[in-house]
This record gives sequence, C-alpha cells and structure tokens, in this order.
Amino acid sequence: MTVFADNRHERDDRLEAAVASLRDIATELRIGILVTRESPQSFTVTVSPLVPFGMTREMDETVDM
Repeated sequence: MTVFADNRHERDDRLEAAVASLRDIATELRIGILVTRESPQSFTVTVSPLVPFGMTREMDETVDM
C-alpha cells in the first residue's frame, strides 16, 4: 500500500495506520512488514519475507536522489 503525506504528523499517523492494517496478514503469513521511503512524501508499506516475523523494518530509497 502507498502512503502519501505532506508533513511529519500526517506521515506518522498514516504510516502507523498502514502498518496496523497489515499486522494481521503479516502474523498469518509469519513474516514482517517493510516500510520503504520512495520520496520525502511517499512511502510503500508491504508484508515481506525479507523481514523477520514480528518486526517492522524501514528502507530509504531516496539516498541516491
């Protein structure tokens, strides 16, 4: 799922809601959740087998921007 936000408060609230909405799926699949920053205002939140079960990891794709 993609999350867009224009300020820090909006970003934090929306990312928290996105992670919470995927928690049941991640638990059922026994994998973690990956939050990827695509730009300063855009994030992708997914369940990922690359993240250990019970964990949420962050990745920043804007490093090379």
